[in-house]
Amino acid sequence: MQYIKYPDLAGARIRDAGLYTLMTYDEMIERIADTAKAQKVTQTALAQVAGLPSQSAMSNVFKGLRKLSIDEANAIKDFLGIVDEPQVQWIPVIGLASAGTWQEAIHTPMRTFPVPKGTGGNRSFGVVIKGDSMNLLLPEGGWAVIDPDQRTLFAGRVYLIQNDDHEATVKRYCGDPARFEPVSNNPEHEAFTLDGMPYTVIGRVVSYGNTSGL
Repeated sequence: MQYIKYPDLAGARIRDAGLYTLMTYDEMIERIADTAKAQKVTQTALAQVAGLPSQSAMSNVFKGLRKLSIDEANAIKDFLGIVDEPQVQWIPVIGLASAGTWQEAIHTPMRTFPVPKGTGGNRSFGVVIKGDSMNLLLPEGGWAVIDPDQRTLFAGRVYLIQNDDHEATVKRYCGDPARFEPVSNNPEHEAFTLDGMPYTVIGRVVSYGNTSGL
């Protein structure tokens, strides 16, 4: 059994997901046209790079009368230096978080999981939810993305917190009085105040899902 110090392991960086693109087909053609114009590349040259039969074929592409195949489009983008931005970021899944009682944060095999780009910062990571104290928001078996660079407490936001024994749980923060509370239909779970309880905010939940996928 190995304890996790989440803030340390959260330093793992995301990797690029180059197979995903933010551009639609029409946006790609517009980008090609604008880039070619800026670089003073003719339609004839583009046709030759893509392996099209003539300049008129390339002209028909810009008019919407012909569509480029993936290979043709990639050849032109490579020639013009157009790089797709990734649509997703890959985050490490580093352990289990309890959404019920405090429990040991047990290390699970490191793997990665794709989430929409911009979901969290470069140090974001995923956890799988255990317990039912957050089941109205985060059902057991679901997942949450934690951003360790967002630790400031705001009322109504959900956080992964850890005690001095490296036990972690997910709870919603509320103010007046300051407390962490469950979001559950199980009456056995109660809120706890912060007075006299050593704790560390590991990060804020910035995204979550109701089905296991991490």
